[in-house]
Amino acid sequence: MELLSTGDVARLLNVGTQRVRQLERAQKLQAVRTAGGWRLFNREDVERLLAEREARHVAFRGEPMTG
Repeated sequence: MELLSTGDVARLLNVGTQRVRQLERAQKLQAVRTAGGWRLFNREDVERLLAEREARHVAFRGEPMTG
């Protein structure tokens, strides 16, 4: 399991770090906390969220989904 920092997640999703924290509070992403209070996110969860977001974008634009 690969864990990502809030900044890493923000870069992958192309959003700010505040948005990543909002996604955690909204339970769209689950974070584990280090002893120092840092949030770490599972890469697979982030990639799943990214795929869902891209699928909604394609559906909204009316383009056929492939694969």
